[in-house]
Amino acid sequence: MVSFVASKGGAGKSTLAIQCAVHASQNGLNVLILDMDSQGSVRDWYDQRLQTISEFSEQHHSRLHVQPVQLGELVETVERARASGIDVLVIDTAGDDRLGTASVVGVSDQVLVPCRPTMRDLKGAIQTFQMVSRQQKSFAFILNQTPPQTAAKGGRVREAAQVLLQMGTLCPVPVVARVDYQDADGLGLGVTEFNPSGKAASDIRALWAWVENRK
Repeated sequence: MVSFVASKGGAGKSTLAIQCAVHASQNGLNVLILDMDSQGSVRDWYDQRLQTISEFSEQHHSRLHVQPVQLGELVETVERARASGIDVLVIDTAGDDRLGTASVVGVSDQVLVPCRPTMRDLKGAIQTFQMVSRQQKSFAFILNQTPPQTAAKGGRVREAAQVLLQMGTLCPVPVVARVDYQDADGLGLGVTEFNPSGKAASDIRALWAWVENRK
């Protein structure tokens, strides 16, 4: 079970949860996203997906589902999902719900912490690191929404990477900010469906391959 957590809103938890879930379902896995964010971004995306999906294969549709869940229902919902044969369980959390985030971390196999290369996000990442460390969970930072021009070697991205590496594991795949994410989201799709040959899709495939190899 993979959870996306961050103490600060806007880090890209929902987007990465959606993108990884879609790609995993395309690989033939049964995927369930548990949406614990009161803003309901994932649920809105899924509602749009149900309207769009007729243009795509029923196989992809049937392998990916979204379920809202409240904190008090979390443990029971996770146990029920695992018993039902779900291959991949992805949890999207709310940045302003510390109790809920801590509970999610407690039941997760992997904790992924998106962080944009900004000072505010790095401060939020430190708070998340402190919370995750207390529970002694496997976690990794993901540099997210990095500028295309500096994704590989730019100073701001490099400095952010150095800060995150001092705290723990950093995913070697920076997720670059690309317009495909917005366009795919508006249709209820993942970038690997919307533009399979695009750079955004390549980033997500590389990210998910790295996550799976950490199991």
